[in-house]
Amino acid sequence: MLDTGYKLEKLELIDINGQSFDIANYKGKKLAIYFWASWWNCRTQLPGWQSLAQKAAEKNIELINVSLDFQGPEKVIPYLDEYGVKIKTFIDVDNSSGLLFGFKVVPNLLIFDEDLTLKFKCIANINILKNEHKLSVENWIDTGDLESLNNINSKPINIPAKESVNVLREGNKILETGQGDVRQLLKNMVSDDPENFIFRKQYWAINNPEKFYSGKIDTDWQRKKLENNED
Repeated sequence: MLDTGYKLEKLELIDINGQSFDIANYKGKKLAIYFWASWWNCRTQLPGWQSLAQKAAEKNIELINVSLDFQGPEKVIPYLDEYGVKIKTFIDVDNSSGLLFGFKVVPNLLIFDEDLTLKFKCIANINILKNEHKLSVENWIDTGDLESLNNINSKPINIPAKESVNVLREGNKILETGQGDVRQLLKNMVSDDPENFIFRKQYWAINNPEKFYSGKIDTDWQRKKLENNED
């Protein structure tokens, strides 16, 4: 997993219109990135981040969000609309950011300085709906003091396999053409890396969309799947 001090040179994602964009284009401003997904409860944090956008802009801080969604904009846009999200949104359809930063779960928060040097990371543990987390981020926006974020800690996560990007790009082509078995592809990725919940939950979401996209996410169903050691 990358540590603070890493300098971001390139991270190509797509916007909600499917157009490619390099996050490194934000060089020159402080950058805060909230990583979430349509298939997990962290989508409910979007209004909290939206509420900080104006204050961030006044301090020359670019606040953006990135959704790790293999299925692309069609799964992301409904939640942007539902929560009234206006901040810039990008989509990671091939796990590029997961591989680069060592994500196996969401939500995550990364903060970069004007040269896109990583200054702060919170992996798997950010919740802007918690008052103490929101106050910490607000204090950082107001003062620029990274020590304001000291009470937001990461959880230990292992780095995903490098092959994941190429495999998911193959899956993207299957979704586009309808030729191939994307479910089997994701199942194989889960088998290879069973603790990677970015893979596992997207596999579940494709096979059981009613458990993820019809109202609240069914966490009881997921827990039973894990307890029974089911794919």
